[in-house]
Amino acid sequence: MAFSIDGAAWGSPWRDVAVADKALLMLGTLFVGLSLPAWPVGPVIAVGLSVAALTLAKVPWGTWLGALLLPLTFVVTGVVSIALQVGGVADASTVWWSAGPFAVTAESVARAGTVLGRSIAGTCAVILFAVSTPMVDLVDAGRRMRIPGPALDVAALTYRLLFVLWESAVTIRSAQAARLGYVGFRRSVRSFGSLAAGVLVRAWERSRRLEQGLAGRGYTDDLRTLHHVRPHSPAFLALTTTWLLALVAVGTHGFGLLP
Repeated sequence: MAFSIDGAAWGSPWRDVAVADKALLMLGTLFVGLSLPAWPVGPVIAVGLSVAALTLAKVPWGTWLGALLLPLTFVVTGVVSIALQVGGVADASTVWWSAGPFAVTAESVARAGTVLGRSIAGTCAVILFAVSTPMVDLVDAGRRMRIPGPALDVAALTYRLLFVLWESAVTIRSAQAARLGYVGFRRSVRSFGSLAAGVLVRAWERSRRLEQGLAGRGYTDDLRTLHHVRPHSPAFLALTTTWLLALVAVGTHGFGLLP
């Protein structure tokens, strides 16, 4: 999935949009989603950003859904725990279901619904930013914001090393599978242990070689890279402003959906 997200970010037409413009869209949507009622603002944000991701940012639908799957799984798990009360129930609560110490009330379901709506909206906003902005652009933007260089270097090198180690893990696993290393439970456990140990050793070795390489190049402060200056897009900013105003209108008046 990490490869798919990175590939979608590099191939997205929004790659040429300034990072600040996309950050305005993400942060503005997050602020509106947290400030206004979760319903119907949350579903409107989810649908609107999904349409924007699939049509304007040209993100493959499989990548979009796959990127949303894992965070939304955690969201749903948390929402269920909010809706299910454990222990006593207040006298004024409207009990929908109860069994022993467990109960589901109208108030707990309302709280869970609020968390669900805002979490879905926030997740869509952050994922859209991730699938349209490569890591190198974020690092470049961080340098212009005067974030300390060593912090950006650590983030960039860690990001790069994740891909290298993932490729190593896939290669080792393919070799083990070719030698029937995953036939049976005991062989699978032994092969997985060898895989983890091999990746750990390679991570250690690559980090040591990386440190030696940086020291050989006289690394003292930060890694200099080329700057990619992208001008602000008036059309993108206009669409973002229109989008945020529409969300405010939906949240405050609800187009008749709210009393």
